[in-house]
Amino acid sequence: MNYSDIFDVVCKYYPIGIDRDDPCYKDYHGSHLLELRVKEILSSSESKVRWKELFKKFKFDFPEILDANTDSRPSNVCYSAEILINEKKIENITHTLKLYCHLSYLGPFFCIYGKEEIFVEKTINITRFDPLLIVSPEDIVENYFSSLRNRIEEEYPEIRFLPFFWLNKRVKCLRIVTSDLKEYQCSSIFQALFTRENITDYKILGNELYK
Repeated sequence: MNYSDIFDVVCKYYPIGIDRDDPCYKDYHGSHLLELRVKEILSSSESKVRWKELFKKFKFDFPEILDANTDSRPSNVCYSAEILINEKKIENITHTLKLYCHLSYLGPFFCIYGKEEIFVEKTINITRFDPLLIVSPEDIVENYFSSLRNRIEEEYPEIRFLPFFWLNKRVKCLRIVTSDLKEYQCSSIFQALFTRENITDYKILGNELYK
């Protein structure tokens, strides 16, 4: 896979070099194509059922999994799954280990990564610490990671797994509306094809070159 294969998809739907606050941003023809594509996917009940069934079967084969949520946020441009592998609570401190999988609406790409998080619940609010991102089959997520990847590639033979070193790449002069970005940052490949979360700023565990 070449970077141009991914970049061509990004250029099709997003304006490069136009500030997201500029009125011209919404006038870009790709913005209209993106809107139509998202509406097309969301109206396809067959595609939704296919995605949900895949994770029902996955959870059935791994009964120790606590939960498998396949609901996607409207702001995302992908089908998503959030698999809760482990959760521990000690007083007001919660530690979770989850596996995430995303299948892009915009191109033939999917990704998988684990996320380890700790948050502290107080009387007024919840303090969250930056998560640890697990980007390849490692330790406790190894069996789930590898099994899920095989299942997806069998169910969707036309799509390709995107390694983290592609997800991590930022597209020069691209700042996507609703993306979580710092002032100096451009949007990443992950934010363009999957969710707007700024995962490239998290701590990483595993082989970023795993493919």
